[in-house]
Amino acid sequence: MDMGMIGTRVGGWFASYVVNKLAEKVSLHLDDRYDLLTGAKAMAEDVKARLPRIRAVIQAAEGRPIRDAALAAWLRQLKDAAYEADDVLDELEFKELHDKLHGKSKVSDFVSHAVKLLKHFIMSDDDLKNLKNLAGNLEKIYLDINCMEEQLKDYTTKQRSVTRETSSIIQDIVVGRDKERDMILDVLLHLADEPESSIKCGTGSSSYPSLGVLPIVGIGGVGKTALAQLIYNDERVARHFELRKWVYVSDNFDVKRISKELAYDSVLARISDDSSLDGILGKVGDATRNKRFLFVLDDVWDETGSKWRELHGVLTSGAKGSMVLVTTQSPVVAEVMGTMDPIELKSLQEDDYWILFEHCAFGEKNLEEERKEKLQTIGRKISEKLHGLPLAGKVLGSLLNSKLDEDYWKMILESEWWEHEYVLDNILPSLALSYEHLNANLKQCFAYCSIFPRGYCLEKDRLVQIWMAQGFIQNKSRVTMRMEDIGGQIFDELTNRCFFLPTLTDKYVMHDLIRELAVYVSLDECLVISDEKGKIPETIRHLTLRTDKKMDAIMGTCRLQNLRSILFFGDYDSEKFCSFLDGMLKQSKSLRVLDLSYSQVKLKKLPDAISGLSHLRYLDVSCTKIKQLPKSFGRLCHLQVLRMRSCHLKRLPQDVNKLSNLRHLYGEADTISLITGIGDLINLQELEEFQVTKKRRHEIGELKGLRNLRRRLVIKNLENVNSKEEAMEAMLKDKEHLTALHLVKKLDARSLPDAEKEIFEGLQPHPSLKELRIKGYGGWRVCRH
Repeated sequence: MDMGMIGTRVGGWFASYVVNKLAEKVSLHLDDRYDLLTGAKAMAEDVKARLPRIRAVIQAAEGRPIRDAALAAWLRQLKDAAYEADDVLDELEFKELHDKLHGKSKVSDFVSHAVKLLKHFIMSDDDLKNLKNLAGNLEKIYLDINCMEEQLKDYTTKQRSVTRETSSIIQDIVVGRDKERDMILDVLLHLADEPESSIKCGTGSSSYPSLGVLPIVGIGGVGKTALAQLIYNDERVARHFELRKWVYVSDNFDVKRISKELAYDSVLARISDDSSLDGILGKVGDATRNKRFLFVLDDVWDETGSKWRELHGVLTSGAKGSMVLVTTQSPVVAEVMGTMDPIELKSLQEDDYWILFEHCAFGEKNLEEERKEKLQTIGRKISEKLHGLPLAGKVLGSLLNSKLDEDYWKMILESEWWEHEYVLDNILPSLALSYEHLNANLKQCFAYCSIFPRGYCLEKDRLVQIWMAQGFIQNKSRVTMRMEDIGGQIFDELTNRCFFLPTLTDKYVMHDLIRELAVYVSLDECLVISDEKGKIPETIRHLTLRTDKKMDAIMGTCRLQNLRSILFFGDYDSEKFCSFLDGMLKQSKSLRVLDLSYSQVKLKKLPDAISGLSHLRYLDVSCTKIKQLPKSFGRLCHLQVLRMRSCHLKRLPQDVNKLSNLRHLYGEADTISLITGIGDLINLQELEEFQVTKKRRHEIGELKGLRNLRRRLVIKNLENVNSKEEAMEAMLKDKEHLTALHLVKKLDARSLPDAEKEIFEGLQPHPSLKELRIKGYGGWRVCRH
């Protein structure tokens, strides 16, 4: 595999996604606005007409190793234009929504809303100018499209991916796998002795207990093939099985090719290429009939199981105890094919890993003791960076072995592994296979995770919300699924494929080398800045800052207007940070995600500039001790997520209830209770606590329109509800997505039992509720689970 393709593929996919989104938006605006000003409509029509071909070119570029500088630059221009288009159309939506919410959409009798809106652009907002610039940029790019299409066709025909192949011959030292080896040998050598009822029948099994399928699962480079080679060549295995075959499968589960290799016998003539599949499968059945066999299928990727089922049917006539050993990076393959629990390979322990690394780095070479000790000290630091992945140890070890020089080893230690072409060509193909088998949506969501620092613990809900804010989650099937649920499925699939590893605290981490893969495939878009020196690429759109030492450099060199994510980690000088943040936000007009929660900075208030971020969808100011939001905070019409836990807000702007797209709101109960007219936030998915008061727009009736609330809702201060009719205004019986409801009323000896009973009857929840707690009802607590 040529590694040039991977960076292009990620960038290419996101440009393709933006163009798809652009096409949908342009079509929508044209369909809904027949009365657009003539010039604007003509430009929009022109943009729309060119999008299909542009999209086709981008998709053709995906997966191609673009080494031609002119072609790469052209694709970069196309991608920049796509981003710009996304901003232009998003701004259009923002202005329409803002005017609607803030009462500026009055239309005269003779001028339609659309025309008036467009005239408003011309006079004050430069949006028509932006549309002209967009059309002009696309026109310039489009002039070269014929030439670029031909170049891409040449790449398609000339470039060939390097195919990794394996054999049954042991080629590498195997260290630290004694436990797994013994487990597998125990299964292979004793399966024939097991009663049929004791054999686990998994998804991949059938009614034939004579064939066992044991998967070995793990990330690329963890040593699955090496372990399988060790098993295959074990003398006890050779004696136990009458027939042994090794087939390298890879991502093309070619039943005909695999069957040929299984049926081929050196004593017989090779099977001709024109033989039918049925004929070849028949030969496999003949070769295995009544024989105890061991077949190793190495590096399998057939997640549907359809090809495996074709082959499986002819393997069931073997003698009892016959086995298929499968190596795969995909847990899905293990589930589909396995008839028993898989062997999961993890990274090597530190001591075992050093034995492997030292063997590869020094080999049999004799060195002076002092020189060897110096190299060993450096070597241990290098091995620690590889986090127990055997393939990385072998590749880096052999690279170091080529030059046993202290300065050279230090240079390797201080560099990133992808900076060495030899390492790229030998590590990344294996690691990247799992990535290559993701669909485009999963690839983008995974690549974005490089924005989080090494060792960061991922929270599922938070990450899904950030993906949503970036527009990565699309409901293409038009089914009635929330974006959160689709994002949850994406997260679960990445977890099932071992890109995310669960911890004991319901959070997730990325194996360091998997994270390095994410960093590599998103090099042109995502960047984490720490204390180390390094240039900030102009193409960066997602930025994480971990040090205040780089703030001046960012302001001076980074194209802030392109940034779509800014995350802050680490400790900052609060006064200096406030000034920096204000200046940054004034320029970062394309921002979708802003997270200050890990910054350990103390802010009195957010800069007013934040109210000008019309694209902002995710804001986290938790733990900043902030006391005040800007007065015009309600302008953020696109905001979907607002996190402000551990903040000391004494008051909120009056127009917070104008955040009509807000879906997730997190903060202390006293802070949330400051929102006047929270019932206008009809898209809210969560509201942890609602405090009832008699103040206007704080009554229990505010809950009426919040029909999308999920999980748990606590309603306090129910003594402020005066009647059953008032209680019924909350419409709790319509909130079908709530799983838990807690009703809290302060004890009052003067309250009338009948009136109190009626009020609680008016708070009847939906029948699907799983948990109901009532406190303060007649002096008693009531719980129902």
